[in-house]
Amino acid sequence: MARYVIRFTGGFESYAAWKNGSWCFDDDDEYVRRLVSLQALSMIIYYPLEHVSYVGFVAPKLLNVDAMNISRQSCRAWGVYILLDIYANALRIRALTTKERQLMKQQDLMDEGRSTQLASIQARRRELYYMQLRNFFYAGPCIHWSLEKGFLPDRLVSFLCAAEAIVGLWRSWANTK
Repeated sequence: MARYVIRFTGGFESYAAWKNGSWCFDDDDEYVRRLVSLQALSMIIYYPLEHVSYVGFVAPKLLNVDAMNISRQSCRAWGVYILLDIYANALRIRALTTKERQLMKQQDLMDEGRSTQLASIQARRRELYYMQLRNFFYAGPCIHWSLEKGFLPDRLVSFLCAAEAIVGLWRSWANTK
C-alpha cells in the first residue's frame, strides 16, 4: 500500500509535463518530444487507475471495483511509459553519439572547447545509460504486476525494485555534487 501514498500528486505533474513539455530535454527533436508527450499521457492514465485501485483496496465497500484488475491496468499504463522511455532514451543516446562523432571530425574547434563539449556529451550519455538501467529494473516488476498471476518469484521482484531504488538514489546523490 505504501506505493500508492506517493501517487497522489503524480497526475498533476504528468498533466503539466504533457501541456508544457517539462519532461523533455532542450535538445530533444520533435519526434522525441512527441514520445515524451505520449509518456506523460500514459502517466495521466496511470495515476487515476492507481487512485481507484487504492480506494478499492482500503475501502472496498466505497467503490465496488476489482482493485487487483485496476492495479494491473495501471501497471500496463506504466509499462507503456517504460517502453516509450527506453525508446526515447535510445534515440537520445544515438543523437549524442552522432554529435560526438561530428565534434571529433571538426578541425576548426580548439582542443579545449572540443574537450569541454565532449565531456558534456559523455556525461549526459552516461546518465541516459543509467536511466536505461533503471528502466530494465522497472520492466520485470511492471510486467509481473500487469499479469494476473505474475511470472517472477517475489524475491526477484523485490531485488529488482531494490536495485532500481539503489541506482536511483545513487544517481540523485551523485548529481547533487
